[in-house]
Amino acid sequence: MKSDNWSKRIINLVTPFLIYLVVALIAQFGASFIAGIVVISENGSSVSSEINRYVDLCAQKVSDWAIYLNIVIQLVCIAIFIPMYAKDNKRFNIVHVRMNPVAYVLVFVLGMAAALFINGVLILSGLYSLLVETYTETAEILLSGDLIATYITAVILAPVMEELMFRGLIYKKLRTYCIFSLAALLSSIYFGIFHMNFLQFLYATALGLFLAYAFERFKSVKAAILLHCGANFMATLLSTNETIGGFVLGSEQQLIAATFLALLVLFASIIIINKFAKKALVEVE
Repeated sequence: MKSDNWSKRIINLVTPFLIYLVVALIAQFGASFIAGIVVISENGSSVSSEINRYVDLCAQKVSDWAIYLNIVIQLVCIAIFIPMYAKDNKRFNIVHVRMNPVAYVLVFVLGMAAALFINGVLILSGLYSLLVETYTETAEILLSGDLIATYITAVILAPVMEELMFRGLIYKKLRTYCIFSLAALLSSIYFGIFHMNFLQFLYATALGLFLAYAFERFKSVKAAILLHCGANFMATLLSTNETIGGFVLGSEQQLIAATFLALLVLFASIIIINKFAKKALVEVE
């Protein structure tokens, strides 16, 4: 991998994103086609002659299906990325780190704490209120379906797909080209750009650093997935549960306390995980 020329390296790094983009475009086109058929069946064939109304009705249908469309895209991408990840593994000296099972629980907790801390900093700094309009449409899509579908896509499928893509494929390749800190930074910025709005760019870039840490420390995409699951679980919980969201975000004092507590949990989790890593059995294939 280090012997790859620059054009080969760039192709390696952009291919996963291009695959996602193609899958998303095909899914969007398919959904639009089906929406057109449904609109005609519900309103009669004459509606197709009223172009503006027809387009608006089709767009509304696709919007109503957004979260389920997202699930389809994620499942297809996961099915593509898993064999790509497995193929890549054959090109590397595979390192297995046998960590204490408690470390995997802690990495999930680390994800929850990271999400709370980063969100707290964004809100307290004023950046959230300044940039929230750029995120409104994305938030509406993410929270538009029923609660079960929201948790399936946000807490399970999104972490699996995105970690296979960004840590399993992109970060892992970057790590063969450069040192950990640079690979972590570049993959995190890439991860931020992927989210397509500035507020999420800031959040995802910061979270990406923790995800790269998890992958590097555990030498496994499973740890990055667990951390990502924890982060998305916390973010989704704050958005969908009025009791918990109100408790954490109810006042500035409550948010400061929650953010500080999250910071303490971050430090404690990292310290304990690092101790487990020092005692872990490392095997190289």
